[in-house]
Parts: sequence; structure tokens; C-alpha cells
Amino acid sequence: MLLIDCHMAVFRLPEEIWMEVFKYLSKSDKLNVRSCCTYFKRLVDHRSLWKNETIALRTFKSYKANFWKTLRCRMLASVIVDDANEKEWKKIVTSLPWLRSVIVDLSKVDSDVLTNLSSLRELKTLVVRLLCDSSGLAKSLTLLPQLEQLSVCCFIFDSVRSELMNAISQLSNLTSLRLHEGRYPIPKQTFHALLRSLPKLKHLSLRMWTGQALPDDYLNLSGEALGSPDLHNGKNGLTSLELLNYMDPMLSPVALDHLPFLESLTVKYDRRDKGRSHLRSWLKSLTHLTELTVMNGHPFRGYATSLPRTLRTLSLTGMMMRPGAMALAAKKVPDLQHLHYDPFDFKGDIIIVEIPRLFPQLQTLKIRSFGMSGRDLLRLGEMHQMKRLVFLDGRSSHSPISSELLCRFQVLTDYRVHVVLSGEPTDKAACLCDFL
Repeated sequence: MLLIDCHMAVFRLPEEIWMEVFKYLSKSDKLNVRSCCTYFKRLVDHRSLWKNETIALRTFKSYKANFWKTLRCRMLASVIVDDANEKEWKKIVTSLPWLRSVIVDLSKVDSDVLTNLSSLRELKTLVVRLLCDSSGLAKSLTLLPQLEQLSVCCFIFDSVRSELMNAISQLSNLTSLRLHEGRYPIPKQTFHALLRSLPKLKHLSLRMWTGQALPDDYLNLSGEALGSPDLHNGKNGLTSLELLNYMDPMLSPVALDHLPFLESLTVKYDRRDKGRSHLRSWLKSLTHLTELTVMNGHPFRGYATSLPRTLRTLSLTGMMMRPGAMALAAKKVPDLQHLHYDPFDFKGDIIIVEIPRLFPQLQTLKIRSFGMSGRDLLRLGEMHQMKRLVFLDGRSSHSPISSELLCRFQVLTDYRVHVVLSGEPTDKAACLCDFL
């Protein structure tokens, strides 16, 4: 009888309190709570708890009426769709007409089925991956003038490439464009014509693949080059550039001089790159840069002294790192707030000891725990600005982070630091090129 009374007392709590508690649960935890009773099921399915979730739709034959009813109740705004045929697409758009983000994997069906997306009036983000037949993609895109973010991650035949570029040029509301669609860079004239038609574009991501040299003015998006005095400069220009599978010397040392207002630069090098690095020259012209991500590529020491003082976020993964390189960087960016450090030749005991002294303003640190001692971890806890600490190998058998040591760290920091032990979850909506 006492147990029943306790349960009844729990259910007398206001729904608002339960909703606030459920906001802190992971997706799997919410599903576990949902299975407890019909009361929790109704609360957990509230749309406010699912607005940032993405669901993968694959085995359509197993989806019954209650499944679609639940999705409608949650009003999910983002889905991943795997090889849906025309009938299945119609079911998606009629059941979830408010979708704002769709990630599509098309390895077995034609891109013509994407014409069904024209019914989604709220659709703002479209990611197309694993496309087996690109002939209908251009036609589908012309039916989606409201798109703000577009990612095309697949091989496009030369015969339809010009049609695709023409279709994209009609999407004048685009603020983000990821073009990973071929083995060769877009010809300069076509590239400039495309960008001329996208006045709102802020983020541009290109897959390079080849080492052939491009013209010095390939990224010259100035008003003079494109015939408009205020296009792509100052506040109206690109603020974020990403180069995937990049190989020097594709772009010249002065290539980024034409983009002085960049705030974010990402360069993911092809592992075969043997050319001379131009990063040092590029960084000298980027006086507004706040975020830099470099993957693979040349030793960090070669451009550590060229980091702009405006930099607040630095991600270094897969390249050679030598003692003293981070000390050189710290002199240039002493106010760094976010650091992701995962080099090819990791020397944990060297860099971890140095971090509190080199970067006292860090708020986020992502690093491997290999070679770390308990003393090293507690020293990180003395960094008063730290809010998030991610150990990329925290769940491995070689990690020295024990539950007892972690408890001591949390007490030392008064539980103000969120510690993640297994790295951050993979973004289901990420472009597949990110994993190459």
C-alpha cells in the first residue's frame, strides 16, 4: 500500500516539472521512460522533447499506423531517408508535412523520386548522398526555391553537371552550400557564375580531389570580378570556407587574399599530399578568422606562428606534432577558448602538462587520455574557465580515467565541467565525405 501511495505522489507532480526533467534525458533514456506507462508515454512524445532529433527511415514495410501517429505527435523536423521509392516518399511527405531537414541516401533508386519533396513547404535543409542516378536531381532542386542549406555528396557525371549548377544557381536563398559532387574542381567561369546568383551564401564547402593547380583568382569573389560592387565582401560575403580532400598546390599562396572576411576555415588534406603547404601564407591574410580546423596535412609547427590573434577555436587532427609547436601557437592566440587536439604522433604527457599554462582561457578541450596521469587530469580541473572536457578515447581499455579519479575531478571543479568519456556522438546528418 505504501508503494502505491508513493507512485501516486509521483504522478501528482505537475506535468511541467516532468517535461523539464525529460529534457535532460538522452534519446535512449526517453524511450525507456516512455515504456513505463501511458502517462509517461504521452509526456515523452511531446513535440518539445523531439525538436532537435533526427530519425532514420529505412525499413518502411515494418512501419505500422501507430509508428506514423507517434511521429506526427512528436512533429519531428529532421529525417534520414534510405532508398525510398515513390510510394514511400508520398507517405513521408503526407505524414510529416512540416519537415525542415531531409537527408537522402539514394544508392538504389533514381533521383526523380525527390520531386515529391516539393510538397514540403517548410523544407530548409537538403542533404543528398550516395546518388546512383543524378539525372533527375537538377529538376528536383528547381522545385525547392525555399532551400537555405544544400549538400550534394555524390559523384555527378559531366553530362549533367552543368544542369546541376544551373539548378543550384536558382536557389537564391541558400546560406550554406556543400558541393562534393565530382573528381574535378568546378571551372572558374562556372564557379563564379554560380556564386554570383547566391547573394546570401555564407558557408561554402568544396571537395577538391585533384592536385591540379587552379587560377590565383579562383576564390576571387570581389565585386569587381563578379560585376557587383558589394557582392561577397564585408558583411555580405563568405564567412566560412571548407576544403575537403585538398592537395597543395591546388590553390596559390595568395588564393585566400580574396576572402579577407573569413571567420571560419577548414582544410582537410588528402593523406597523399606532398606539396608545399600554403597555410602559413593564407592565415596571414585572414585577420577576422575565429575558427580554424586542419586535418592531416603538414606539421603544425610550420604555421603555428601565423595564427591570427582573433582565433578562438582551433582543431588539429592527424598531422605531425613536435614539442614546442603548441607553445609557439599560444604566444599568438593566448585567449583561445576551444581546442580539439588529436595529432598523428600524440605525446599526451607533453601537451597535457602544458595546456593550463599555455591556454588558461580554454572553455572546451577535446583530447585523448593516453599517457595522462591522475595529476594531469586534476591540473586541468584548475582551469577556471573550463566548461566541457571530451576524452576521445575515454571508453577504451587503455584510458586511465577511472570512476574514482573522475569523481575527484568533479568535486575539484564543483561539477561545473561536463566530462564526456567516449568522444562526441557522430552526426547522422553529416556529409559522408567527412569520414573519408
